[in-house]
Amino acid sequence: AYRHPDRGKAHGRIWRVATTNATTEPVDLLNAKLENIVAHLESPEHVTRYLAKRALTVHDPIEVKAQLDQWVMELDVEDVAYEHRLFEALAAYATLEIVEPGLLQRLLAASNPNARAYAARMVGRWHDRLDNPLEILVAMVNDHHPRVRLEAVMACAAIPEPESITVAAQVVQNSRDRWIDYAFRQAIRQLEPEWRPAFEKGQLMFGHASEMAAVLSEAGGGALLGGLKRSFYDSALDANSRQEVLATILTAGNESDIQEFAISQATYKTDGDYNSQLHAFALRTAALNAIYRDVRPAGDWQPPLLALADSDIDEVRAAALLLAGAWDVDAGKARIYQAAGNSDESVLVRKAAFHALSLLEKGKGKDGLLELTGTQMPLVLRIELLKSLSSVDVNTASLQTVELLVSGTTSTDQQQALLTALLSQSGGAESLNHGLREAPLTKTQARTVFNNLLATGQANQNLFSTLAGKMHVSTSPPEYSESLVKALKKQAERSGDANRGANVFKAFACVACHRISGKGGTIGPDLTGLGTTLSGERIIEEVIWPNRQVKEGFTSIRVITQDGQVLQGFERKTKRSEAEGGLALLDPQTQDVIVLAKEDVDEVHKAASVMPEGLTNLLSPQQLSDLLAFLMMRQID
Repeated sequence: AYRHPDRGKAHGRIWRVATTNATTEPVDLLNAKLENIVAHLESPEHVTRYLAKRALTVHDPIEVKAQLDQWVMELDVEDVAYEHRLFEALAAYATLEIVEPGLLQRLLAASNPNARAYAARMVGRWHDRLDNPLEILVAMVNDHHPRVRLEAVMACAAIPEPESITVAAQVVQNSRDRWIDYAFRQAIRQLEPEWRPAFEKGQLMFGHASEMAAVLSEAGGGALLGGLKRSFYDSALDANSRQEVLATILTAGNESDIQEFAISQATYKTDGDYNSQLHAFALRTAALNAIYRDVRPAGDWQPPLLALADSDIDEVRAAALLLAGAWDVDAGKARIYQAAGNSDESVLVRKAAFHALSLLEKGKGKDGLLELTGTQMPLVLRIELLKSLSSVDVNTASLQTVELLVSGTTSTDQQQALLTALLSQSGGAESLNHGLREAPLTKTQARTVFNNLLATGQANQNLFSTLAGKMHVSTSPPEYSESLVKALKKQAERSGDANRGANVFKAFACVACHRISGKGGTIGPDLTGLGTTLSGERIIEEVIWPNRQVKEGFTSIRVITQDGQVLQGFERKTKRSEAEGGLALLDPQTQDVIVLAKEDVDEVHKAASVMPEGLTNLLSPQQLSDLLAFLMMRQID
């Protein structure tokens, strides 16, 4: 206090603090042995760790790398600070510009978002020395933590490639704050010399219209769209680029653009030659856009569209019928019905007509689709018919799908397509489950359907239980206990074979949901470097009891919309969903973020993991030990 008798009154508040205890002297790291310098990366003091990394720069980089490699190898995976140690190691390598892709991959999959954020930053810094850096950043831009997304956007800005902006633009599919918005704006400007020329030539494709709109809005979209239209008519433009330019115009254009580039035949005629293939592509693109863009052409557009639906060219006719269904054109319904039921029509036209019937408003095409189920047709058409029928009559579609599954005539891709179509409809899972319970599926057939069900990313314990019953397997996991976990770990370490476990991982359809080293599915978490980020006990818990601790960002929700559609995915937050009070969820198969307005949502059911419980009951004890040995490896290849 100012009145303290020992305080000087002339020289301000200057105090001297002393201690009677022993003091800690700073280590002279510049003169320390290399192994001691590296050991100080574990210091609890930030300044000591910083000085240790600086001290490494005075040593031979080859010797430093060898010492760091040894230190990382000896780190204890069970240590609570393990991921922080890996971060310090990567920072030490970076100080000497020693690129370590393996360690980088481990930190990209870390549970700590700060570690993932730093790793994303290093992808941008090391992009010229890494394989496929933009592929790595796709996952980071879509990470559930905002700090990781921020660093990923800035990393994209450091990679001077046209495609960098398409990766950075994916950040608009998640929630953003002013810092992410600022980084995104700067990325657009920083990369503009790279992406603008490619965009104007139609060589740049965005994954979603909203991503392209965000970039164009910031960069001045009107002028760019005008340039695209001029580019489309440039005779020097190659066919693939012209198609990409066309898709962009139809996705971002107005009513006049839709009239000119989707409906008008004159647009596709040059010196009397009609480019029917490109026009059909335009019609299909307009039909696809109709799902999320309620934009109709300017002027009297129905007569020319109906004329296209009567075209002698199958590809044009099929695309026009599809668009007539998507736009619910009353005058085109007779043409759609006739094409769907005509056995003399081509497969292409009939498939488009089936889909068009399912797109008609208020289920107006249901009767036509039901009538067609009683007619003879090739298997490929039968599958397309059932996919279309599932959106208007899920019960009939389920019964006929089960008949096909029992017949054994469908391929893996065909089964997955049918299952996905059914499970995306309200009541689809229940109806399919009822049909499967009554179906005479063999054990082999049930296993095939089960594997294909997993590959759809649709978590439904009832369906799994029914199929497990057909395979004579229980769906109840063993009761959890720490002693059982330790016993399983000990058994895996003693008799498990990681090479055999890799084969189990592939044969058991794990690869359909999980990715390792860039290969596999995206439904579940990336398992690259799993053995270096989780303890063996935690890995065993995740495999056998998947609902005990669901990884952040992978809790599943099931949404039923007002029109009866069922969507299942991982809940996300976007600027739009937060502003409108709606929902955003990440589709585990396509990795697209779907945003639903509040008024479009009927029911929301929160699940846990998309991985059903009891899966490991399908494995023998030796197969389980082999699989665990594979997953617990320090580096999974």
